[in-house]
Amino acid sequence: MILYLYGENSYAISRQLSLIKSQYIKKTGSEGDMQTIDALEQGSDSLIANLSAMPMFVSSRLIVLTNLPKSKPSQKQIDAILQNTSESTNLVIIDPNPDKRTTLYKSLSKVKGATEFRRPSRVELTKWALVEAHRAGATLDSQLAGYLIDLVGESQWSLHNEIAKLASYNSDISRASVDELATPSLENNAFILAEALVRKDLPRVIKLYKSLKLQGYADQMILGAIIYQFRVLMLVIINNPQLNQAYKISPYSTQKALPLVKGLDIEDISGAYQLIAEADIATKTGALSSEEAMNGLFYSLCN
Repeated sequence: MILYLYGENSYAISRQLSLIKSQYIKKTGSEGDMQTIDALEQGSDSLIANLSAMPMFVSSRLIVLTNLPKSKPSQKQIDAILQNTSESTNLVIIDPNPDKRTTLYKSLSKVKGATEFRRPSRVELTKWALVEAHRAGATLDSQLAGYLIDLVGESQWSLHNEIAKLASYNSDISRASVDELATPSLENNAFILAEALVRKDLPRVIKLYKSLKLQGYADQMILGAIIYQFRVLMLVIINNPQLNQAYKISPYSTQKALPLVKGLDIEDISGAYQLIAEADIATKTGALSSEEAMNGLFYSLCN
């Protein structure tokens, strides 16, 4: 059996892999053999020989194969993996960042056990958060789940950890406990910062920037997050779904940015990018300290 688990939703892939492992252990007990192989470390010839070998002391094997795309196998090697994996070997190929242009993806996506794990929509993510809270023995309503997502971000890993933390604090999750305990994501903070920049609210921008610095974020991380937010604004203005997909911008991010682009055009974004580039160059060349460059950038964008 060959399973190909691919897609951008690494959390869902991890959960599915955990389920596969638990089912395998439940079925085989001590009669099974479970191992993880890194395709980069193993090498193609050794990997194919390993997959084609029949187990000697166990009834079956479960092999989780990682980094296969990074090993850049040829079509011949891909065919050998698909054709020569022994019947007693359950092969699970993990691909969290599939490149759909490659021969590898085109070959593996055709196997019977291929499953794509996409990033959930906002509605799906909200429903998932409610289920996750229930699993943790807590109560959470839809409105508060949406607020938590806005604060923490769309990462299911982060949301899982935050919900577990909130549930252990109080099984009745409230707005007050979320505000007190949940850790805002850099993406969320950067969105609020970008909103203040678009509104040209310099005092608020400076306050938000100082807050990010107190949280331990370096200037280059903050600048990168600002660049991402302005890229989202640019894509919202262009309004091309194919470009959104190419840049891996979620529908939720574009929908959230819609109110910010009213009155903006591509020239505005282009001008902002120029100022951002100048701040970045000033920092990297040592012409200004990173803090001086950031403050100068904020002043320029707001004026």
